Amino acid sequence: MQSNKGFIRVIILVLAGILILSYFKIDLRGLANSDTTQGNFSYVWSFLEHVWYDYIKTPIVFLLNWVLHFVQ
Repeated sequence: MQSNKGFIRVIILVLAGILILSYFKIDLRGLANSDTTQGNFSYVWSFLEHVWYDYIKTPIVFLLNWVLHFVQ
């Protein structure tokens, strides 16, 4: 029952956020399609890929294989 309250709270917060953005006349579609936003998302995505492949992936795969070795 507690997880349902959290889910409903998230839905209410998202709806309230959309209403606030609408009140200030912020166009989400225009914002999402702008070249600046696309460039920013591209930059952040490439940074996250770099961090994943160069720093995080190897230890995670090692730990996963180590755990799976004991589970099997």
